[in-house]
Amino acid sequence: AAVDVDDQVVHRRLLGLLRGQLREEVEDVTEEAATHEALEAATSAGACCVAPLGLALGEGALWLDRDALGGPAFWCVDILGGRIWRFDPAITTALSWSAPSMPGFIAPLPDGRFIAGLADGLHRFDPADGSFDFLCEVEPDRPGNRVNDGYVDHEGRLWFGTMNLAETEPTGALYEVDGLLGDAPHVRRVDDGEHLDVAARQHGAAIAGAGRVARGVGVR
Repeated sequence: AAVDVDDQVVHRRLLGLLRGQLREEVEDVTEEAATHEALEAATSAGACCVAPLGLALGEGALWLDRDALGGPAFWCVDILGGRIWRFDPAITTALSWSAPSMPGFIAPLPDGRFIAGLADGLHRFDPADGSFDFLCEVEPDRPGNRVNDGYVDHEGRLWFGTMNLAETEPTGALYEVDGLLGDAPHVRRVDDGEHLDVAARQHGAAIAGAGRVARGVGVR
């Protein structure tokens, strides 16, 4: 039977459209499968979002097997948000407390409270009632600085750093604090960025060598 030329053109166009649509569908399925595979791989490796807290600048990650609220729990500070956060993975619930000023770190104390390094100095923070007890100023002579990362060593001493708030001048320093549970802790400046040109920012406080050496990362 004779087939009209116009019909052949229409058939070819329809076939091309069907092939193009099928190709797009295959590509969509392939992309979806790849995304699913990547998500499964990330999840199996332990990388998945468990608490979308919406932090402005989250730092000071801390895991406690047991805390004053029953633990285990994950703790951190939101520096720019001005809050302290606790996430309980057992019940997938997050709690937060507003800090009196910009928080740089929290470190656990033996009595269940925390030592909190805030922009205006050191505080004792009690998560049971959300209270902050002011202990002392750190750098009243450097109003352009704030407290940053901190860590309590095995002997109960606090080590923390400060940084230039504008991140433009090397005015950060390293401090050691004794007597955290007393009413008048002793703060000693160990290393001075203003004189030694150490850093505009100090990050990553840690202890090496069985608590004998304080480590930090200085960033210009």
